[in-house]
Formats: sequence, structure tokens, C-alpha cells
Amino acid sequence: MTFGESDSRKWHLLTGDRSDRSGFIPLIIDNLFGELLTEKRLTIGSSSHKCQNGSAIWSLSMSMYEIHIEVLKDLLQKPGPDATNLELAYSAQDGAYIKGLSLVSVSSAAEATTVFRQGWARRTGAVSDYGPTSDHSSIITHFNLQV
Repeated sequence: MTFGESDSRKWHLLTGDRSDRSGFIPLIIDNLFGELLTEKRLTIGSSSHKCQNGSAIWSLSMSMYEIHIEVLKDLLQKPGPDATNLELAYSAQDGAYIKGLSLVSVSSAAEATTVFRQGWARRTGAVSDYGPTSDHSSIITHFNLQV
């Protein structure tokens, strides 16, 4: 979580830039895949991976959404006429969840970082006569690791 004054570049802390200075989220993604693929000696393949000794299969998926003026927006859904606002729901089995939220399978750090940057580019942004306005929204990026 990042907090701070408006225009204090909190977004840069999270995203970094496309050069050698990665932000917090791309560093987490690199670290996560580094642990999964090197430390645990897992093979690289599709979005499901199997341990070299055959003992573990894992998959990693991610979702990303924005809360802006009490509206939930799926940032991994491609914009278009089918794009709808999401709803918060509850079930006894899953607890609280977001109904209809996209879950994207990723198989490498590069792919996950690309998905993150695409979602980040879909954030709500308003422009006034005086330039971009502060949108005061919250972005949640969720990683789902199944072993």
C-alpha cells in the first residue's frame, strides 16, 4: 500500500519505468517467479508447472481492479462496449469476492509484468482544462498461486 500527498509520484514507486529502474510490483513479480522457478526447481512451460521430481504442480494467475468513486472496474478486461462495472458479492464458500473479475494465467515474469502494465494503462484518468486531475482511486493487484 502506498499513501502520500497528491502528485508525490506514488505511481512511480509501484510501476517504475521501462528502463532498468523497476517499480515495486515488477520487482515482486520477478521475485515471485525467481522463487518458484529457481528455489523450488520447477520447470518452465505453460501456465501450469510441474516440479522436476514430479511432486508439485502450480499455476499462477492475476487480477487487477480499480475502486474509483465507489465503482469497481476490471483493469484486465479489454475496453469496449462489453465492459461493465463489477459487483461485490458474497457466498458461504468463497466469502466476499468480486463477481465477474477477470483472472489471467501467467507463466513468466515478463508476461505478468506486461499484463500488469496493460492493466495500469486502463486506470481511470480525468483531464480538465488545467491538465490531468488527481483521480483518488485505489488499484488492487491480486496474485493467485495454486500448488
